[in-house]
Amino acid sequence: MLGDGLETDDLLREFTAAMAEDPDNITVEAGMLRPLIRHIGYMGRDAEIARPLFENGEDLPADHPGVWAAPFAGDLVWMAALETPGTVHPVTGKHLGALGLTGPQALERAMENERGIAREICMEDVNEAGLAAFYYEGSDEWMTPTLLAHDKLFQDMMAGNGMERCWVAHLCRERVFFTDPRLVHAEDMMAEVVRLFITESHPQSRLVFEVVRGRDVVSPVMVVPENGAAYLLPDE
Repeated sequence: MLGDGLETDDLLREFTAAMAEDPDNITVEAGMLRPLIRHIGYMGRDAEIARPLFENGEDLPADHPGVWAAPFAGDLVWMAALETPGTVHPVTGKHLGALGLTGPQALERAMENERGIAREICMEDVNEAGLAAFYYEGSDEWMTPTLLAHDKLFQDMMAGNGMERCWVAHLCRERVFFTDPRLVHAEDMMAEVVRLFITESHPQSRLVFEVVRGRDVVSPVMVVPENGAAYLLPDE
């Protein structure tokens, strides 16, 4: 159903390895900050601390020494990262101290930096059944998962296609897959996308997310369990 052209590669595996490298020998500057959306598992051991806090609507304490993150949607989080040539390091409490910033301030600065960078957003039709994808090309591929927060991108796409809602699979890979939930095979396509890539070694979400036209909100809409059929979450 997904068609050709979706072979896996080592891009995110290499990125995961880079995230795990010791960042103590890098020079920390605010201009290096970049905003990332990633599965909470990218926090490593700090995810064990963050997960119960985020589920209860709480933030990491201001003096948290490890990887800093903030909840985004479902099991996805905002992270601030330091970009160096060929490597991306997650911001930790030590980095925040060196920068003289709090976690939220670092994320705000990262978003400000990102707005000043020209990146080319591409779109491709994955199959003839209505599955498509957004992505960044070339050396910007590692930023592709953060397109989920690009509200104008999805709002313009939905307006141009007469869509009120859009379902998105966020796989922390080189594509952000999406489809129109009104399509007959929408649930099957999105579940297949998740299952196709869930065996990769990097942390991934088993959730499918929904973007609604006219609303700056991203919400989980479907769960694709390891075993058993995918199922829709109840409306809140």
